[in-house]
Amino acid sequence: MSQLDTLIEKMYSIDMMEKVNNRAYPLLQKRMQANPDDLDTLYLIAEQHRMQGRLDEAKNHYKKILELFPMHRHATITLNALCGRQSDQVQQPLPVPFILRKAVLPLELHSQFLEFTATHSHQFQSMKGGNFQLSLNKHPEVQQRFLNSIGLEYQHQIFKIVEQAAESLVGMSCDFREAPINYHFLNYPDQSGFGCHQDAKQGGVLNFTYCFYQEPKSFEGGELVLHDTFYSARDAYNDPKLGNNFTKVALPNNSLIVFPSSCYHQVRPIQSECTSFTQHRFSLVGVIKLKR
Repeated sequence: MSQLDTLIEKMYSIDMMEKVNNRAYPLLQKRMQANPDDLDTLYLIAEQHRMQGRLDEAKNHYKKILELFPMHRHATITLNALCGRQSDQVQQPLPVPFILRKAVLPLELHSQFLEFTATHSHQFQSMKGGNFQLSLNKHPEVQQRFLNSIGLEYQHQIFKIVEQAAESLVGMSCDFREAPINYHFLNYPDQSGFGCHQDAKQGGVLNFTYCFYQEPKSFEGGELVLHDTFYSARDAYNDPKLGNNFTKVALPNNSLIVFPSSCYHQVRPIQSECTSFTQHRFSLVGVIKLKR
């Protein structure tokens, strides 16, 4: 099977796995009631919570596994990943570590992001995933306007988070004075998403996504899916291997997520009856090349 076939298969397997999980969950709950300390049942339920985006419940189950079985390696690795810590790599796909921060920008700056995207809505281009994209590096005048208005303050806010994330996620220090960053604004209308891909081949080491939208929220879906991946933090440019499982992360309004660029990831389709551009889900995506 080619790499492209594998990626396409991943895009469709999520729906199938979620349906299987929904049917299996009540049976697993019943089995756990009969034997609360059964390792296999605890682990399967923890993995289901992770793939359904119930991350707090997943953490609690992995912690319970480690209380009962302190040497359980995969529970340790997965709990580390959900807490934003990398683990010693083994030769198999593992849950990807990430750091999620909520309410990252002051409300005034968040509002300026909404105003900026509305002002430049005519410059967003349609993409094959159904979304609309504005790549600032392709529009130097827009990029300069962004940096002059809100971009510098935004970078000041997020770089503090990314600097902390760099060491725990990929084991590297960072020097942003020499780090090129390509910004991409994305707008997600109804039925749009983003296919499975990774960004290490473009020279990236860390990805960040800032998610923002107008309240009240007018859509469902749009979760970020981080596929279990085998990658080397010291050699992130190698082609990673994909696992069967994944972590689904719901991104709240005004939130920032940071994860390794070598991770295969995708955005789940949006469901919305709203047709207004300004009411859609927005994100500002960046791929950062760090200095080792």
